[in-house]
Amino acid sequence: MQNYTLDKSNGCQTAIVPKSTYKELETQPRLAEIHAFLHLHNKCKIFKVLIKIPDEYKDYPLGDMDFMEFKRKYKWANHLPLPELIGNWKPTETNRVEDDWNTYDIKEDEYYYCIENVKIVKNKKYKAPPVKDTPIIRRRRIHRRVLIRQETELNAELKELQKQEDDLTIQYEEVQRRRTIAEQELEDAINAMEEVKTKSLDVKTKQNEVKEEIKKNKIEISKKNNKNGYVILAHDNHEEKEQVYGFSQTLEEAQAIAKEAVKMGTRRHEKRVAIETDFVVGATIEALWSDNRTWYSATIKNITKGKFYVKWTDGGQYTYGLELHQIRNITDNNKFNSARIVDLDTQIEVEEYGIHQIYYW
Repeated sequence: MQNYTLDKSNGCQTAIVPKSTYKELETQPRLAEIHAFLHLHNKCKIFKVLIKIPDEYKDYPLGDMDFMEFKRKYKWANHLPLPELIGNWKPTETNRVEDDWNTYDIKEDEYYYCIENVKIVKNKKYKAPPVKDTPIIRRRRIHRRVLIRQETELNAELKELQKQEDDLTIQYEEVQRRRTIAEQELEDAINAMEEVKTKSLDVKTKQNEVKEEIKKNKIEISKKNNKNGYVILAHDNHEEKEQVYGFSQTLEEAQAIAKEAVKMGTRRHEKRVAIETDFVVGATIEALWSDNRTWYSATIKNITKGKFYVKWTDGGQYTYGLELHQIRNITDNNKFNSARIVDLDTQIEVEEYGIHQIYYW
């Protein structure tokens, strides 16, 4: 007898299901009836097989299955047993099998299943499991004295539970009273907080008004008494450094310079007295582009009479005639984020600018 294994199925069978015994089939109310062709090298056989319905298909209704469903979706060839060389075999003229427009050459030790149809049928030999009779249990009659004793015990237990219920009722009323008091205290506290918050806002508003009035008075006094002009001091709030940024004779110009100090960072309004030693030919620095007043990376190509000839990193263009206040080191830590205006005559601060302002009163 020829032995066939799963790897000899020529791709038509991807799993092995053992043949069900007669007793196993008797326990199934429904079965899957499969009509198939079994092709060997030079033989074929038409046969019918009844198998158990796999669990994933147990809810499928009775009757023929749709061709596309059982052929492609359910792949019922997986549930057929391995072939056996028994029964009446009819020789064929060729060992080629056509199925779904595909042709397979069957070798001597190979086989091929071709499913004709699959239907779900009732099992005529199904035997339902027997129903077990429930035995009747007769209860013994309880004696009257026993019943009286049980009633007495239950009454005592009921009385104890009633007492516990009364105690819990008293505790609940006490907790409810405390809750009412706590809710009232919480409401009073919230109202007090809102009142304090309102008063605090009023005080801050009045403080700001007084500060604005003091500032206006200082400005008016400065305008009337100023002779020597104003000095603009730029400040770095992180490094706690402050230096002179520029001078002006008029308050309007001083205000513009102070705003420029905060906006431009390290740029100074006045010209520096001498060239710093770290600005040498070949150094990579940042230079101020005059068109949009923005700092860009550049390289110093020449220094003549305090003027700088630079090449811009982005674009490769050249610019000549930059002054000291128009260049800065890339690693310059002298960053300004606030500035203040001081009257040179009275030494009084007139105004301050920047997010983190410094107050010198």
